[in-house]
Amino acid sequence: MPTTTDTDPVQIEFVAHHEPLLESGLYEITVQQVVNTQATGQKHIDAHFTTATKQFSVYGPQFTLAPDEIYSVFPPPGSLGDHANVLPHVILNRSTLPWERRADNSINDVHPWLALLVFADGEVPPATLGQASELGVALKPGTQNPNDKISVIDVPRALLEAIVPSLEELKLLAHVRQGRDAAGNVAGDELSVVISNRLPQKGGTSIAHLVSVEDLYAKGAFDFASQTGATIRLVSLKSWSFACENPKQDFKGLLTHLNCGSLRLPHNDSETAETYLQLGYVPLPHFMRAGDRTVSWYHSPLATGPNTDESPLPATAADQLVRFSRANGMFDVSYAAAWELGRLLVLQSKQTSVSLYQWKRMVAQQANRVQQRLNAAHLPDQRSTADIPFPDDAGSWFHRLSLLQGVPFNYLVPDEEMLPTESIRFLWLDRFWIDCLLDGAFSVGRVTGGDEDADRQSLHCPYPPQVSDLTLANMPATNSYPNVSGFILRSEVVAGWPSLLADAYDQPQGGNQLNLLRLERISKDVLIALFEGEMKRVEIHQKPEALHFGVDPREEGGFYKTVRNDAGDPVKDQSGNFVSIDLGETSGLWKQFSQRVFDINALADQLHTDSKAAGEFTSAQFALQMIEGVEKVNFQITA
Repeated sequence: MPTTTDTDPVQIEFVAHHEPLLESGLYEITVQQVVNTQATGQKHIDAHFTTATKQFSVYGPQFTLAPDEIYSVFPPPGSLGDHANVLPHVILNRSTLPWERRADNSINDVHPWLALLVFADGEVPPATLGQASELGVALKPGTQNPNDKISVIDVPRALLEAIVPSLEELKLLAHVRQGRDAAGNVAGDELSVVISNRLPQKGGTSIAHLVSVEDLYAKGAFDFASQTGATIRLVSLKSWSFACENPKQDFKGLLTHLNCGSLRLPHNDSETAETYLQLGYVPLPHFMRAGDRTVSWYHSPLATGPNTDESPLPATAADQLVRFSRANGMFDVSYAAAWELGRLLVLQSKQTSVSLYQWKRMVAQQANRVQQRLNAAHLPDQRSTADIPFPDDAGSWFHRLSLLQGVPFNYLVPDEEMLPTESIRFLWLDRFWIDCLLDGAFSVGRVTGGDEDADRQSLHCPYPPQVSDLTLANMPATNSYPNVSGFILRSEVVAGWPSLLADAYDQPQGGNQLNLLRLERISKDVLIALFEGEMKRVEIHQKPEALHFGVDPREEGGFYKTVRNDAGDPVKDQSGNFVSIDLGETSGLWKQFSQRVFDINALADQLHTDSKAAGEFTSAQFALQMIEGVEKVNFQITA
């Protein structure tokens, strides 16, 4: 078995198949005890004892797939991009799943029981719910109840005859994908992939169905002879729809057409107001303690630039952090709001607040013991004055809070106009805003002046200088990342490509990669990324698992495919030109050009010949040839 590591993969490897040790089904095991004896000068004697026979089942899905069996699909469900040159695929979490049953039991080799069929809008009726008992297929051990509801589609016979792959094509259209780290060890999970043999319809909506073809093949081809009627019923294990309409709606198109800028409200003609708006301020209603109403300035921790403001902490109450501008007669409640929010969040987390309060009590008791030892050094004292570490659970909570995890979205983006649809906003974390947030959370139990002094010592100097034998481990409520930049993205690309990655660098070209602190989708279409240091360039791309399959479109129409060698590099001819296969209508590589269905066997043979790959051309090599690289979009951040 390959060695598995927890490090991120740096290379993707394709494997032809991962055959399970046992396919799903009913098995019988017989155990017989035999004793062989042979005395000197005597014949050999076999003594047979009890024979035991037991049956057991290997369970596996047959007519339904649990949602957690699906890792991802491509094109993304509901997407509107230009996918007309893409062969849709589905990635499954279990690497053995496509080979746990067989499409043709008359052939004793490794082949899948799953096929991905792509239909244009209106070609097949919507899926309906039926019962397993209605299929006329024998239910095997380990499947669901015969009366369970399953999803089925009725495909016109003529259409299925045109698009269904042969058994040899099924074998080429399924493979295993796994990552390897820099040391060559398997990194992450092994995933199985099932690809379609048909391109989606351009300018319309398509629907993909992952169907079961178990026992539906005979002698290597789909057994149409055993099917009656004008339609053929298939079990749909997974389905999703997408459209091929607008090139601006694909991954690259969405990102390159984003509205870029900083997190602020639109320009205002008032010079005074514009000064504040440039800094990310928004005017918000402010209800005074006496019942009066006014409007005050507020800005989120997602600032438009670095902030070097400081103010004495800890604070006794949020009011200490309210600022007033004599120039315009308005309050700035940003830091007061941050402090009060931190206090509310820690009280909301009962475990953290209790752990924090108990830790403070132990620290206070320890400090008293140390002081007593100093004041009465001539008296024996056996009580321990060892370090008191900050609770791990509370420390983790404060660390997450310093990266704004758990902070309500309206504190981050107080006005929707600051982050319109299809926009990206580059930002800095306001260091003092984070300090106030953490101090508010750390204020649990801070009631008297003595409590405030104790918290000040905990935040800045653990104990008075004369106490040299006692320190605190894991200083609490301090911001470990004083210099943080990043971006917040609101786009359909977040919803359509849920596994986005981002890399940031400290130079517009080249430079050092910054440490990623947080990359999280905080709503369906909003993504936040935070990096340690000043970000000058950011690259947004998909995970390696989001690699997809397809062909290259020609500007004048039609398709071609550049041939790769076994290392994945493009093959060149003697003149130094890239070798490519023409996929025109007369190329002989289509089953039906009008139906956009490839002849996978013919295409694989052509790729095998042109790539000069040694040995048998497997599904792994076919995947390597048909793979389309992960797109990457660069943004340069200007001051």
